[in-house]
Amino acid sequence: MNPIIFDIETGPLPEDKMPPFNEETVALGNLKDEAKIKAKIEEAKVKYLDDAALHAHTGQVLAIGYLGDKLAIDARDEKRTERKILLRFWEIFSKSANNSRQMVGHNIFAFDLPFLCRRSFVNSVAVPPAVLEKNRYWCPIFVDIRERWQCGDRQAKSSLHLICTALGLPGKPDDGMTGADFARFFEQDRQVALDYLKNDLEITRAAAVAMGVM
Repeated sequence: MNPIIFDIETGPLPEDKMPPFNEETVALGNLKDEAKIKAKIEEAKVKYLDDAALHAHTGQVLAIGYLGDKLAIDARDEKRTERKILLRFWEIFSKSANNSRQMVGHNIFAFDLPFLCRRSFVNSVAVPPAVLEKNRYWCPIFVDIRERWQCGDRQAKSSLHLICTALGLPGKPDDGMTGADFARFFEQDRQVALDYLKNDLEITRAAAVAMGVM
């Protein structure tokens, strides 16, 4: 049974659900000039909005891609809510755990899985107890190729593109699109966004094969 490659794509919460930016959190140091203070706060606010998709309290799951025996993408639309997407993910996890089927991704321990758990808490979706043993250890069926590549060196460069190119494989497309652009393209040109997700799944699987994970 082939492992399941998975990847999530996120975006900022709708404006009416976004927690307001707290100006008091901005470190102003010894700034006294009002104009500089205002500029510093505005810069921090822009970054807050730019980074919204990276945090579970300001972001949401827009799509999850799966590549096992076939490709499947579970994406948001008028009827497909974030809650339904999360329920489907944990259903797939439970079946995989019961069959000792690996679920493989890149940077899933630091990003994908914590984000999915936290958004599940927000959406009142039960996270299976086996997902995070003793609130510290991810279920053994999960394999993170970023962690494998780092070999214990947390400072090692380990982007998906770097890993793939180092292994002599095609990496990210050279059109400059990144995960940070996904939400915008998902809104403006859904197919471009989903093609980006599909490519991430394919190159993750290729890297996993080359590294002997699969």
